Amino acid sequence: MGRIVGALAVLVWIAHLLKNQSARRKLHHSKLLRVALLYIIPVMLSATIWLFEQDGERALNQGLTLFLMFVLTVMVENVITRGASIRMLAMIIAVSNAIICIPAILIYFGIDIYSLVGVEAPTEASIESSRAFTLSGNANALGISARNGIFGSILFLTFLREKPNKALAWVALLICFLGLTLSGSRTNFFGSMILIGFIFSFGIFRDFFRKSKILFITIGLLTITYGAFEFAPEAIRQRLLMGAAGDSQYATDMAYRRYETTTHQQLQAWHFFQKYPLLGIGPDRTQFESGGKLGAHDTLSVLIGETGLLGTIGFLILLIWSTKTLWKLLRSSKALENKLRYSLLLGMISSMVIMGIFGGFIIPDDRTFWVSLGLIYPIYKTARLNKKIAWVKSGKEALYMRNKSSFS
Repeated sequence: MGRIVGALAVLVWIAHLLKNQSARRKLHHSKLLRVALLYIIPVMLSATIWLFEQDGERALNQGLTLFLMFVLTVMVENVITRGASIRMLAMIIAVSNAIICIPAILIYFGIDIYSLVGVEAPTEASIESSRAFTLSGNANALGISARNGIFGSILFLTFLREKPNKALAWVALLICFLGLTLSGSRTNFFGSMILIGFIFSFGIFRDFFRKSKILFITIGLLTITYGAFEFAPEAIRQRLLMGAAGDSQYATDMAYRRYETTTHQQLQAWHFFQKYPLLGIGPDRTQFESGGKLGAHDTLSVLIGETGLLGTIGFLILLIWSTKTLWKLLRSSKALENKLRYSLLLGMISSMVIMGIFGGFIIPDDRTFWVSLGLIYPIYKTARLNKKIAWVKSGKEALYMRNKSSFS
């Protein structure tokens, strides 16, 4: 269903390109397009080569999914031209993901929405059964939605002036943090903590002139983070901290087994790479090539084993280009709002890289990663436009004062 919606969105965008010369010119000059092609071309080549082998349809399906992700990032960059559009997109991400988290929170107040869709609600029988999940029954999916909602809520906040909308953003942020902790998803939990760390280190604490606003944002984020963590049951807290919050040997053992699984899959990916160095074994074919065992569960395994040298180099260039661009923009920006936006995007991408290597996270499969890439140029363009408007206003005020003094 998601692929169908994505294909329809692409068709609408193509129709927009055909009618709009400015959009075509913008696409032609897009550096993101050229850099992202270095990754997506090897992916599609690998998927096509393995199409006629066993399990080849899986490779093609995954290749098409990644191609739609590529189109998504280019489309976001091309279509979004104003701050209002970014604000609307951020609000949609924040509110929609907050809604997904609501059933997980309501169950702790005795309101069971899970039973309405035929899903058994979380229980306290074990650590795993106490994890909250989406209405489809997936705890990790709840963690992903909550993490995306945190990203959207913070981005939404940076574009707001009206108090009602700010209240909406803070409420969505609180709901998503609660959903994140209740999901017990370590990958998304630690990824979100890294994201918040980037915002503090490179966004909030780099502005020394707006102390009251910085203090309010700091207290708000810390209160929500700590409150959401304390709201979670003890078993979930132990799982998130891998047993460090208590004496749960089970949580510690699970974390160690995840580490062993990740290490084994990365060694297996290296074996595939040695056999098929250029283009790998094909997208999403790890499970078949490993004899029916688990599929690739981390970014390194996917890149090295499934897309080979060409796909890995292409994706590394994409990561280096995006982080380098964001770092330059972050260092050159003066306004607190721009610092927060750039540090948010940089933190999101960096947290995905860290969790993609050490946790069970696959970066190319994540829509928010591609949306983050697509937002780099629109946020930069919005910052430049706001700066020009400020210059024009200051110039008009200076001219008015000069004329006023000449008549007096």
